[in-house]
Order: sequence, then C-alpha cells, then structure tokens
Amino acid sequence: EYGIKKLLEQKENRKLLGTSDLIDEQEEMNHEEEEEEEEINEDDDMNTFNQPEPVKRLDELYKQALEQQAQSVIKGNVVSIVDDDKERDYRKIPPSWHVYTFPRSNMSRFEPAKTDELGLLDYYCMDGACVLPVIALDVQPFHSVLDLCSAPGGKALNIFHMCPYIQLTCNDIDNSRSKRLVEVFTQTIPKDILAKHIKFIKGDGCLFGAREPASFDRVLVDVPCTSDRHALLTAFNIFSKKRIHERVELPAYQRKLLESAIRACKPGGIVVYSTCTLAPVQNEGVVERAIENLSSTTSNKRSRGYKENDSIKCEIISTQSLEKHYSYFFDFHAKTRYGSLVLPHISNNFGPLYFCKIGRIN
Repeated sequence: EYGIKKLLEQKENRKLLGTSDLIDEQEEMNHEEEEEEEEINEDDDMNTFNQPEPVKRLDELYKQALEQQAQSVIKGNVVSIVDDDKERDYRKIPPSWHVYTFPRSNMSRFEPAKTDELGLLDYYCMDGACVLPVIALDVQPFHSVLDLCSAPGGKALNIFHMCPYIQLTCNDIDNSRSKRLVEVFTQTIPKDILAKHIKFIKGDGCLFGAREPASFDRVLVDVPCTSDRHALLTAFNIFSKKRIHERVELPAYQRKLLESAIRACKPGGIVVYSTCTLAPVQNEGVVERAIENLSSTTSNKRSRGYKENDSIKCEIISTQSLEKHYSYFFDFHAKTRYGSLVLPHISNNFGPLYFCKIGRIN
C-alpha cells in the first residue's frame, strides 16, 4: 500500500511540474557515458590542477570569483635561469647527516624513535623529499643560515646535521609551532651544542628582510601552503569553505615571505623557496612574481620600510642535476618552469614538494 501511495504522489508531482521541466533521462545517461569516455591527457599543463571546481550554489559564485582573481598568470620567461656553476656529486651526503629510507616499493613503517643514553631521540622521521631543499641550499662551514618559517623543525634539523659548523637562526610566527620547534631540537641535539650554534626567534617572517637586511649567507623559506597531503587527512583543512578567504590570500602572503627572505640574504648568497603543494600559483607563480617585484622600484616598498631605489636582482639556479642524481628515490615533474617538483608515486610515496633555488646577485 505504501508503494502504491508513493507512485501516485510521484505521478501527481509530474503533472504539477509539466512536461517542459522534466529531464530526459536517456539524454542524461548518454551525456554521462560521453564524460566517462573522456581520458585525461598526461601532457596537460600542471596549471589544470589549479582550476577551481564548478560551484553548485549561487552564494558560492562570489567566493569563486575571489579565488579566480588570485590566480596569477605564470609567464615563464621573465626570470633568467642559470646552470649550477659548481660541479658537485650530490650523491655524497655528508657523514654527519645520516639519512635512511626503505627501498622502492617497500611499504614498511619505521618503528617509533627511542631515546639514547643522553636522553635524545635516536632518529627523527620525516617525508623523504624534505632533504632536497636542504641539499639545494648548499650550506658550507661557518655560514650564517636563516630558516624563515622553521616550525615544526624537520628541515632546520636537516640543515644543522648536514653542516654543524654554522650559525643557524630558526624563526616562526606561531606560538604553538615555535614551542614544537624548540622541542624537536632539544629532543635531538645536546644542550651545549644547541646553545652555541642555534638561535630561536618568534616573529613575522614578512618583516625579517627589513629588520635584518643582507645578513645571511643562506636562507630557507618553507612557506605555509595548502599542504595537499595534509588536506586529504583532516576535515578542517584550508580547502574548507570557512577558510576560502585564507586560501585566496595565500599566494600574496607567500610572495611577501619570499621577498623578505631574499632581502635578508647577502648579495652572492642563496635562497631556497619550498612548499608541499602541487599548485603552480603557489610555486612558480610566487617565485616569478617575487623576483619581478624586487627588480622593480615601486612606492609601496617605502611603506614597508624599504627605500624606493633598492631594487634587487636575482637569478634562478637550475636544479636539474640534483633531480638526475636522486631520480631513483623521487619522481620529479618534467614540466616545471622554475625549480623542481616531487610527485607522490605508489612506489616512492614522497611529496608533493616543490623547491626553487634562487641566487641574489646584488
């Protein structure tokens, strides 16, 4: 009886709607079959990953418009790219830097780290791709090094273990993350060494270049990003609707951090910019826009504490030789305009991680 009642209600509803409003089910099925037959072209530009998904509600149109405005066009030909002039064997990792990983296609998990007789952790586990920006940074003994967005501390720890005879400054703006940063170092580095070689600062990275201009030989700026892998595991990630404005403004914030990092770097020094996202607008787009801005003279610079005529010239240093040496462990995207991009792969599940090596000329 219930089934008959529902059929009568549906029939009555169809009469009220009228035949003009009914959907041709067969036509819709044919359309769905055509969509299923479409194949993804692997040669498509990575920018296709950055296109916003179609909205399903009218109140989302304005929000999507804001997001589209944030999409910067990557020209790809405005910044000079030079080969790395230093012939080095990237396969020779310094003895002080003990890096281990499982072979390809091995899905085993590391056991939890234990403490040694000094109360220090015997190792620190991280994404394997995190070593690449540090290798590209090319830290040498007695360098002054800045990690501008240092927390939670994995890359900073890599920097120190790669070359302990340096002065390392670790900065972060967030209170809880800064505490975590200090914990990582106190759990892995003896206190006497920690006090002698490492300084912790909590401050706005965007202001660092004005406060300490041309002060560091090497600068790593691992900026906040959409964190693609993390977004798959948490509900309130940056792709949630409540954080859309934060996501829209993210590339501009990343650009300010990179510009500040370059200003904090000495002429002749190296800056490495890195993210853990596939989005070109946060990767090559930020690099290109930052270098363009620094090479021009605008009145906006004076409002941020800079002189109007203090333009800075930079060049991008190729990391293709680094990609070649580590191609067994990582899968690199072949079509990045600037820098290198590690793509997650079933047999080498590292990344995503983008990094770009920038040399400050003047």
